[in-house]
Amino acid sequence: MEWEEWEDEYGVYKSRTNELGIIETLTEYKQKYWDENPPKEPELQPPTEIELLQQENLVLQLALAETIEKQETDKINNQIALAELVEKLTLQGVL
Repeated sequence: MEWEEWEDEYGVYKSRTNELGIIETLTEYKQKYWDENPPKEPELQPPTEIELLQQENLVLQLALAETIEKQETDKINNQIALAELVEKLTLQGVL
């Protein structure tokens, strides 16, 4: 069960038959192999209908959050303006 080893321009190879009769092979590729056989990049898949709906949902949630934030800012500004008006009227003796 010793390893048989051989080499070519693309790599170093080792092979043996184990005690169960199964052939085991090890390969150590050289740079030339990778230069001539670069890994393939996965193809981009168009988004699924669920992914599109999730994106749309996220956009709507962000828009709603921005609207609520704006309303809260407006509400605080109105409260400040009202407080200032009450203060002026109180100082003038109207209230």
